[in-house]
Amino acid sequence: MTAALDNEVGQMQFIDTHCHIIAGVDDGAANPAESLEMGRIAAGDGINTIVATPHVVEGYYLGEDRKVRLSELRRPFLGSGLEINLVPGAEVPMSLCASADEALLQSLSIGGRYLLMETSEASLDQLAKSIYHVKLSGLYPVLAHPERFSFARDQCRHGGSA
Repeated sequence: MTAALDNEVGQMQFIDTHCHIIAGVDDGAANPAESLEMGRIAAGDGINTIVATPHVVEGYYLGEDRKVRLSELRRPFLGSGLEINLVPGAEVPMSLCASADEALLQSLSIGGRYLLMETSEASLDQLAKSIYHVKLSGLYPVLAHPERFSFARDQCRHGGSA
């Protein structure tokens, strides 16, 4: 989650930068009712912007319909009085981060600036190459679940030596 000061009213604005809120796409919300409940919980925690980041899975789901699904989700949010800004993004696997063309990475980005990279099973070398490729595409890499990095876990198990 990220916080920013809203200069107009002097209040903190909280952004959930990684949320599986789009129903029926991945391991997040199973249905629209769960999506709405996730929105209510987020609003109760002071979050006013959610970046919807479904898992992209090569050969199965490339996020083509994310914007349409997000538009459909906005209606029940507004109808229930939830004033949460829903922003499209994606959680992109390392294989795509390292090899996809710039147009695809841009289409999966958050606001055309950031790319959420799923990196949990990456080696340090794979991560470095993927970050380089993402940066060459004009995007800033954002690492999803750094606590799950396999190379970091291995380093910790061996007392810092690989």
